[in-house]
Amino acid sequence: MIAGLREACGFEYTAKLQRMFNDIGTSAEINDKFKEHLNLHSINLGLEFNIMVLTSGSWPLFSQRTNFTVPSQLGNTIQEFTKFYLHMHHGRRLNWLHHLSKGDLKMMYTSKKYEFQ
Repeated sequence: MIAGLREACGFEYTAKLQRMFNDIGTSAEINDKFKEHLNLHSINLGLEFNIMVLTSGSWPLFSQRTNFTVPSQLGNTIQEFTKFYLHMHHGRRLNWLHHLSKGDLKMMYTSKKYEFQ
């Protein structure tokens, strides 16, 4: 698909789109490696964690100052992932865009399953 667009519209037109698709694939690999890292070191975060690591120049994302306070359960996970990522990629920097985050809460109550988003 991207190759056809590149032929029709040129390299510059499709360069960001190609990097966006690469980021999605790379993020899936990073999530898998992070889970392997957790298993290898017997680290239990107590929650399921998936992250998208995106190239800042390719996505229309803006870092905003927010009053968001990271819950302690998630703070430990963020610290562990940051340590893992920076060990893998020396010299890179992570900017956390908490205003673009989402969370799902799943629970069982009186034999009924509930899911909150």
